[in-house]
Amino acid sequence: MREFIKKAEQTYQTLLVKRGVASAELLKSYLNGTIQPIRTLMEMAAEELERVRIKSAGTASNGSIKLAKFKNKCLKEYLMSIDSEDMALADVTLQLGKDYHIYLRQRKHLCPATANDCLAWLSRLVFLAVDKEILRSNPLEDIEYEKVTRNVEIRYLTREQVKKLLAHPFLQRQMELARHMLLFTMFTGLAYVDLTRLRPEHIQTDAKGRRFIRKCRQKTDVETFVPLHPIAEQILALYNTTDNSKPVFPLPPYANYRLYKEFVAIGIFLGLDRNLSHHDARHTNATLLVSAGVGMESVSKMMGHSSIKSTQKYAQITVNRISQEIDRLMERRKEKEQQIITQ
Repeated sequence: MREFIKKAEQTYQTLLVKRGVASAELLKSYLNGTIQPIRTLMEMAAEELERVRIKSAGTASNGSIKLAKFKNKCLKEYLMSIDSEDMALADVTLQLGKDYHIYLRQRKHLCPATANDCLAWLSRLVFLAVDKEILRSNPLEDIEYEKVTRNVEIRYLTREQVKKLLAHPFLQRQMELARHMLLFTMFTGLAYVDLTRLRPEHIQTDAKGRRFIRKCRQKTDVETFVPLHPIAEQILALYNTTDNSKPVFPLPPYANYRLYKEFVAIGIFLGLDRNLSHHDARHTNATLLVSAGVGMESVSKMMGHSSIKSTQKYAQITVNRISQEIDRLMERRKEKEQQIITQ
């Protein structure tokens, strides 16, 4: 029995090194001697999905595995459209990649960005086959992707809406927890996954007695450094700041989904014409910092951005808002001048 356990442990480590994943089924197949080398597209996809699933299990979000499953579903549907349930990796060609792209755009009616993502999934599977020396080269290496002009709207709360949320505690416990999460992020900029992983050890004090949060972002692995605002300090005082074996905030697994109704209700309370999300609070933090004149480098450090380009988009928001305010001021001045003329 001991020898079997030892063999299983060694096999498990071998799987991790060679394949990057070690599921129960793979381990069982290796131990039984029934493992077969990967030869088809869907076999490679199954292995890659398992790797993404294991990686996603280590975070508070399951968005990555959902997206991977969607892209794989599109690939399966394409294969079925050409009367095939699977395909040998050696049969993947550049023309097949082009035909798949046309299928995604014309038959699935996907937008260019989503179609590109699905095409990239296919290319990744073939690249992995090259990496594992199943194929000599990737025939999709030179495939052309559509140019995508991304104009993503950054949604945030105004100062007036932040003040309104500050001044209105909720009686219902779940609603109040959601309010605290939003406000804490508005004054720290922590992403949701980093908020769920925040522990007392990440809250430190410098030589002058000033407290700050110091931890690496889950998404970028870039260290974030956030001086604690007095309002953030008040919220922290209500939760765990001593026991490092537990997170600061008592959030259940996938709390972002469980608190969704509360976020929507708070958005309605604030008079929004859209659903409020936790990420809006992070955008609010960056926008408030830039509006207050905090330097781009400092904002980037506090937000944990891997590139300052990610931070500069908030400066554009501020410029646009100032332009709109000036336009409104000019309109009011014109109206007053018109009134004087008509009198």
